[in-house]
Amino acid sequence: MKKHLSRIGAALALGSSLLAFADIAQPIAPVAVYVMVGSAAGLFLLLVIRFIFKYKREAISVLSYFFTITLTLAIGLFSYQQVIPDAKSKGILASQFKGIEGIQSSLGMLSKDIATIKKDVKEVSNKVDSVKQDTSKITKNIEEVKREAESISSKMDKVKKETSDNPRKELANMGVMWTAEQFGMAASNGDLKVVELFLKGGMKPDVIWPSKKRRVISQLLTRHSEHSIKVFNLFEKYGANFGKKRRIMLYGQRGAFRPVYSNSNLLEAAAEWQNLAMTRYLVKKGVDTSGALKQAKHSMDRWHSINERYKSTSSYKNPNANPYRKIVGVLQNQ
Repeated sequence: MKKHLSRIGAALALGSSLLAFADIAQPIAPVAVYVMVGSAAGLFLLLVIRFIFKYKREAISVLSYFFTITLTLAIGLFSYQQVIPDAKSKGILASQFKGIEGIQSSLGMLSKDIATIKKDVKEVSNKVDSVKQDTSKITKNIEEVKREAESISSKMDKVKKETSDNPRKELANMGVMWTAEQFGMAASNGDLKVVELFLKGGMKPDVIWPSKKRRVISQLLTRHSEHSIKVFNLFEKYGANFGKKRRIMLYGQRGAFRPVYSNSNLLEAAAEWQNLAMTRYLVKKGVDTSGALKQAKHSMDRWHSINERYKSTSSYKNPNANPYRKIVGVLQNQ
C-alpha cells in the first residue's frame, strides 16, 4: 500500500508541474488540450499493452498512474479555463496572479523573437532566390558574350584569309614593318615564314641591309648558322642567282682584316669567310668554283706566311690548323 501511495504522489507531482506549465503557456498555444489528448493516448496504449498483450511490469503500473492523474488534471484545467474570466486567453494562474503575467510576457517576447527570426529567414530565402535569378542572368550574358567572341574570332579568321594574299598586309598584321632592316633580321634569325612573306611581296635578297652596310644575301655568308641554308633555299625558290657576280665587301685581300670591295660571286665570299657549310652548299648548286679556288689558295698561302712569322713565338699555330685547308679541299674535289 505504501508503495502505491508513493507512486501516486510522484505521478501527481509530475502531472501538476506539467499542467502548471501548460496553464502558463496558454497565451501561446492551448497546451492543456495537447496534454489531455497525449495523456489519453498514452493511457489507451498502456491498456492495450497490459490487457491484450498480457504485459505486466512495474513500469506499466507507474505510467498508468501518471497518465491517469495527468488526464484527470488536464480535464479539470481545461474545464476551469472555460469558466474563469480571462483564463481562456491567459490561463488560470495568470488571471489570478500578476507575477505569472510577467512570465507569460517573457514567453510572448520569445515567441515574437521566433516570429522575427522566421521573417528574417524568409527574407534571406527571398534574397537567395533573387541572387539565383541574377546568377542565371549573368550566366546567360556570359554565354551571349562567348557567342559574340566566337563570331568576332570567325570574322577575324576571314579577315586574315582575305589579307593572306597580300604579303605586305600579312606582315603588318604580324607587326613586321616592310623594311630592308626587318628583312635582314628575319633572314639572320632564320624566321622562314617572315622571310617568305618578304620574298612574296617582292623584296630582293640583294637589298642592302642598312645597319650592316652589306647585301642581305652576302651578310648571311658571314654567319655559320644551321638555318642559313634553309633561308638560301627560299632565296633560290624566289629566283636568286647564286653564281652572279656582285659587289661584295671582303676582308684580307690587301692586308689582314682591312675591308675590300670585290666583284665576286657568293661562293668566293663564302670561301673567304671560311664558311665551310655554305661553301659545300654553293658547290652543290653548281656555282663556278674557279674564282673561289684561286682566292682560297691565295688566302691559305697568306695565312701560312703570316703564321711562319710567328714561328718562334706563342702565337705560332700548327700548319694543319690553316682554316682554308678544308675550303680548298672542298673546292678541288667538287
